[in-house]
Amino acid sequence: MIDWTAHRKHRERIIADTGQWIGLLDADGNPLMDLPPVVSMAAPETRTDPGSLELTVLCRSSRGIIHPVVTELIAKQLGVLSPEGRLVPVADRTRFVAIERAGVPRRVYWVTHTVARGDADAPATLTIHGVGLTKLLSRFPAMSAPTTWQQSFTRFERDWVGPENTKVTFSQPRELAGMKMVTVADGATLDGPAEATIRRLIAESLAAAFRVAGITKDLPIQVATTPTGRPSPRILLRPTDGPLLEEIAQPAAAAGVIITARMWWPDDPPIVGLTLALPTVVVMVEQAKETPSP
Repeated sequence: MIDWTAHRKHRERIIADTGQWIGLLDADGNPLMDLPPVVSMAAPETRTDPGSLELTVLCRSSRGIIHPVVTELIAKQLGVLSPEGRLVPVADRTRFVAIERAGVPRRVYWVTHTVARGDADAPATLTIHGVGLTKLLSRFPAMSAPTTWQQSFTRFERDWVGPENTKVTFSQPRELAGMKMVTVADGATLDGPAEATIRRLIAESLAAAFRVAGITKDLPIQVATTPTGRPSPRILLRPTDGPLLEEIAQPAAAAGVIITARMWWPDDPPIVGLTLALPTVVVMVEQAKETPSP
């Protein structure tokens, strides 16, 4: 268990001494470790773009000691070189990088890949690449019929397409749950103010996906419910079960709706309308003060 009060004091001390705290988080958003000294960092962020991160850190001390961040991001592939002579990163685990500075909101990035430079068995630097948390929405479908997604799974060892006697089996058995896809556009149309309608589609799609996974409380990604109260243009959304972020990005931009995501921690101020107890990615859907001209 993390003592969040003590960890906040730790971060504040480092920020006071160095100007910023940068740490590695596990798949649940819990801090794993402080990152080693930064060589360079590029972390642009705009209101509507997920943002990106390119962070290079020293991972080998002058005495040859390797920082444990290598174990988290490279270890399983240590010693395996790409054709360019670079170590291939670990890609089978979810990790985040958090950046805190005084007076500004915490910024957290989902790690996409890492490049190590140095000897095959002792890298000297790691370059960590990441994207903003809104990009996590690309991992979920924009569900056309979220209430039909079932929680019960059935084990399949062969593809049901094709004749039974072909014996075409999966290389690995799969656990599949039933769902329906609405093929008639009007049957899955969401209509209303852009801010509320986009918020509803995100919330319903996330809730259904987590329900299928058996997660019904402390959802790791939640949508802030408080409206801005600003006038929001009317839109029609027709979800087609494609990647959620891709389906809402264009309608949101056209309507002047800003979608952002932040990592909430238990030592942060509470968020109105949400009851949070664990690290949580909170998605905010907000109508801009000025909407784009038609």
